[in-house]
Amino acid sequence: MFGHKFAVYLGTETQERFVGFIAEESLFLIIEIEGFTVEAGRTTVAYLKEHLIPNSIVRLSSFEENVIQVCKNANIPNSFSLAVCFVYKNVLYLKTMGGGIIYIARRNDFAKIIEKEQSASGYLKGDERFILTTSRFVEAAEGEHNIARVLTNRTPNQVIDELTPQLKGKDDNGMIALVLEFFKQEENGVTEQEKIPETGKIPLFTWLRERLKVKSQMIGTGKKVTFLLVVIIAVILTWSVVFGVQRRTESEVQKKVKITGEIVALKLTQAEDVAFFNLSRSLVFIDEARQEVSKLKKETGNKKLQEITDIEELIKSK
Repeated sequence: MFGHKFAVYLGTETQERFVGFIAEESLFLIIEIEGFTVEAGRTTVAYLKEHLIPNSIVRLSSFEENVIQVCKNANIPNSFSLAVCFVYKNVLYLKTMGGGIIYIARRNDFAKIIEKEQSASGYLKGDERFILTTSRFVEAAEGEHNIARVLTNRTPNQVIDELTPQLKGKDDNGMIALVLEFFKQEENGVTEQEKIPETGKIPLFTWLRERLKVKSQMIGTGKKVTFLLVVIIAVILTWSVVFGVQRRTESEVQKKVKITGEIVALKLTQAEDVAFFNLSRSLVFIDEARQEVSKLKKETGNKKLQEITDIEELIKSK
């Protein structure tokens, strides 16, 4: 079971550009429409809210068709940007149109999933943060690098609080971004982050400090003993630092491989969904998947060769 939190940035409201959003139990959406009054925009958002939840979704293509058709029925002008996130049976369906963009952050990893006329789907894991926004917002927020910095390891409210000062110092007319976080939730409503840690496990340095305190009481404060204790501490600290760095490096590489594998899987799913109707677009998705693997190779060097080879074989099979 998954819970969610969200926060929204809304720029100054004008009569020349409408921005609106939806944040319901399973439907999350941002929209920007040029040349649309506030009244007309609110009517459009109400229409989308009522019709953008299909009775059932068989696959990504049916979700994408639903979004496109509902937007047509709503008589939205061509100059609009849209980003939609829909949760159905623990599967996340994403769709962008116009200048819409969707980013994902998981722990220390960050990536742009889709933009413009693209779609994607995948299973929720419960530790994801997304930002649904537009290309105009990204430019005003000083680019993807800054978005990545802000979105990583922050709650939705913290993300908005971080971005607000720099955006308010500019012309933020018609700016919008919805930051969305999913987390695993037990049936009693307690999140994984709120669980009480296991007892009986003492951190290394707490244990060491207590042991040294006992030793000092037993044998006094002679210089030889002091020197010996200093040596012991130095050895343990050196061991901890060296192996700690190695573990962190290995963990970071593993995260990069994992998120690349997930992005490649999304791209291949997109390629499969559109192949029958648009072969050239399908080939673009496959090429994007190859680019993700090339990027991963550069970032990881010669590490995780077998995992990377497996990802490449998956692409070749398409």
